[in-house]
Amino acid sequence: MEQKYYLVLAEVSIFQTVWLIPREDGSIGWTDEIKQAKPFLSYEEAKNKTEAHMQSVFEFIASYKIIEFSIEELDDFLIATS
Repeated sequence: MEQKYYLVLAEVSIFQTVWLIPREDGSIGWTDEIKQAKPFLSYEEAKNKTEAHMQSVFEFIASYKIIEFSIEELDDFLIATS
């Protein structure tokens, strides 16, 4: 079965949506550019880390969307997998 990758697009304010960046130390960063986004390796990891991050930053879970990509689709957007 082909490995799937998951990007998270989150609404952090009324006027701003960002792509989340999972970091090696377990923290989460943000970027406005899809090319700078980094994929999560599972849907559950994306969901759990996104919700935990939002709860710690905003004290509620804001609106977000998890989008599944194949390696070819990530390549099309010039997104690195590591």
